[in-house]
Amino acid sequence: SVLDSSGNTNNGRSCPNSTGPAGGAFGKFGNGGTLDGNDDMISVADSNSLDIGTNNLTMSVWFKRTGNANFGDGFTLMQKKGGSAASTGYKLALSNQGHCA
Repeated sequence: SVLDSSGNTNNGRSCPNSTGPAGGAFGKFGNGGTLDGNDDMISVADSNSLDIGTNNLTMSVWFKRTGNANFGDGFTLMQKKGGSAASTGYKLALSNQGHCA
C-alpha cells in the first residue's frame, strides 16, 4: 500500500496487484516507487478531501523519466475521474511534446 502523509488518510494501493508499482526506490523525502510506464498506477478511493471547490487542494507529482520513452498521445501523471458528466474531475498529464497540461 501507499501511505498518504497529508493527514487526510487518502492511502492508495498498487495496481495491478501482481505487477503494480514496486516500493523501495529512493525518493526525495524518504521512499519512492518504481512504475513500469505501461500499466502501473496507484489507486486511491474517492474522498471529499480530493474535490476541487469544497476544500483547499494542492496537487503535486515528483517523477523522473528515464530513457527515451515514446508517450504517444501523452502520459497521465495524476487524475481524478468525475461522475457521469464528462467535464467533472481533473487530470495532470505530460503531453507527447513533453509539456505539462
